[in-house]
Amino acid sequence: MSQYVRDIISGASTSLLSVTDYKLWVMMGHVLDAILRARKAEIAELGITPVETTALYIIREIGRPCSPAEIARKMVREHSTVLALLKRMEKKGLIVRTKDDLDRSWTISLTAYGKITCAKASELEAVHDAFSPLSENDKKKLEDFLIIIYEKATSRLFTHQLPR
Repeated sequence: MSQYVRDIISGASTSLLSVTDYKLWVMMGHVLDAILRARKAEIAELGITPVETTALYIIREIGRPCSPAEIARKMVREHSTVLALLKRMEKKGLIVRTKDDLDRSWTISLTAYGKITCAKASELEAVHDAFSPLSENDKKKLEDFLIIIYEKATSRLFTHQLPR
């Protein structure tokens, strides 16, 4: 752990980031960055990116053909950003887009290759290793807290029009 991170945690920092909420926010960013860096290196052999992995997981968890808008909401990303992501994933053979001729909408499903890739990505160790110091009880508590924070943070996004 860097001295900067230790200073933030201990309150030794004299910047505005010494406020508890901001300390937690910065720490969450550091944790995410560290896990993403390890994860990115690990999944490179699968030929996918961390954001593609996230999209694969979301589509798998939805468990049925879903709309790009539904995926964008669950990823907390702009619709246009997710459309570009889905086009890249389709070119890689991870997903298939199906057009509904009645309402001209698109649905997204995993291909067999997408399902296999998602399963392989689930078996890799970077994420599991990062959470290994926590007991199952601690993981459940962390999940509960993160859900509360996520719901609060996203409530502002979905009650107002996002900037375009």
